[in-house]
Amino acid sequence: ADFLEKHDVGYVHVYGSTYPAVRVLVAHHLLRIPFSISTFVDFDYPTPFYMLEEKFTAARFVVVCTEYCASRLRARFPGLSTRWRVLHHSVPFVERPAFRIGDGLVRVVFVGRFVPKKGLDTLVEAAGRLSARHVRFSMHLYGAGPEESSLRHLITAQGVDHCVHIEEAVANDAFYSLMSQGDIFASPSR
Repeated sequence: ADFLEKHDVGYVHVYGSTYPAVRVLVAHHLLRIPFSISTFVDFDYPTPFYMLEEKFTAARFVVVCTEYCASRLRARFPGLSTRWRVLHHSVPFVERPAFRIGDGLVRVVFVGRFVPKKGLDTLVEAAGRLSARHVRFSMHLYGAGPEESSLRHLITAQGVDHCVHIEEAVANDAFYSLMSQGDIFASPSR
């Protein structure tokens, strides 16, 4: 109680139902701190500190990003059905002038980390199919990560070096201007 008053901690929200939720559950039991959790299907990850029912029971509510996730959790924990709050990921519409490059190609843009769950292999394979059908486009993958080398190999294997380009990672404040440069914003996450 002294800690709560001294540090003015009235409520905690954590992102992740694995290790972050373990930590907040301990704080909740030791210091009576109320909390909530955001989970992005990380409840499927194997971890030695699962304790999902304990975490979700103690939480005031649990934020999930899709109705599908909520339905899976409702089925798994029927007694906790009032805990789930669906908050869809989205990009707010911002009306800005287009910075479209006038090269006559359909321009596809991806911005994100180069990790398996982003599904970039699927996007590059789709680029291979489009190229084989003689669709004229350019694809720009902005980001970095451990999958970059395998992406480069896949781009070569698909024969789309001429139209799929790996670009440098960009700061968050450049996100909207990059989206404005494309006809299609691709988000192939699995």
